[in-house]
Amino acid sequence: MARRIWLVMLVCATTLITGTMALAQGRSDPKPIWELLGDTRVGFAVARDVVSVGQSYSFYRNRSYDRLRITADRGEVKLQSLLVRYINGYEEKLPLDKSVRPGASVVVELPGRRSYIAQIEMTYNAVGGNTFGGVFDQWLQPRVRVFGLNSRIGLSQVEADTPPNWTMLGQDTVSFTGTGHVIRLANDEVWYNLHRFKRLRFIVSEGKIQLDDLRIVYINDFTETVLVGRDLRQGTDLAVELPGERSYLREIQLNYRTWPGSPNRAIVKVYGEGRSQ
Repeated sequence: MARRIWLVMLVCATTLITGTMALAQGRSDPKPIWELLGDTRVGFAVARDVVSVGQSYSFYRNRSYDRLRITADRGEVKLQSLLVRYINGYEEKLPLDKSVRPGASVVVELPGRRSYIAQIEMTYNAVGGNTFGGVFDQWLQPRVRVFGLNSRIGLSQVEADTPPNWTMLGQDTVSFTGTGHVIRLANDEVWYNLHRFKRLRFIVSEGKIQLDDLRIVYINDFTETVLVGRDLRQGTDLAVELPGERSYLREIQLNYRTWPGSPNRAIVKVYGEGRSQ
């Protein structure tokens, strides 16, 4: 009898452990993945080339990249720099000075999580090889592929489920070495002709800060100060009401305090909430 009771207890314990492990596995967060943004063949004796991503605003609703990975085959490519050009015309130049050998790759850190990439212009030092002309050159030319690490897949549920009337305005890493930071939105007047917002939405995807107030600077240098006095914790959404529908925002200046024991940085994203669709 005692043996039967012991066997029943053992089976129950095994079932409980197995179920707990399955539940834990089911709750595991999805990992960021590398996505192909585009590729091109590198011509011999050329100084630069462009990889066109060719995607629309809607493509980037669930995509945000903090790294690029460049691969090459059929030959070595000596990269001097990258120029990342966004849909709104804003550009960022990234010095590189690295060689990409066939079958290998080079990872480039982006200055914050980036989205809405239109083109990636690559500048070369020199590309080795001989020129034979015609189809022979096409076969011998190195092929360069550019991948982006889609970090948005591993973000919080509140970021993944942003409503259709939320528009990503900008993001940046807030350092805890000071008490102020500027998030530059880098949109032009043509873009703002189609966008008006009734409130701002702030999401912290890493770390936490106490936001005292913010100062909104518009393209024409007009400014507005909004008192906040709220905490921004990882994975939470903080709404800041705007005094009427606003457009033409150039930058948002944050006045904040840090939390004791917090990491030494926080990643803050700013969305504009427009009219409901």
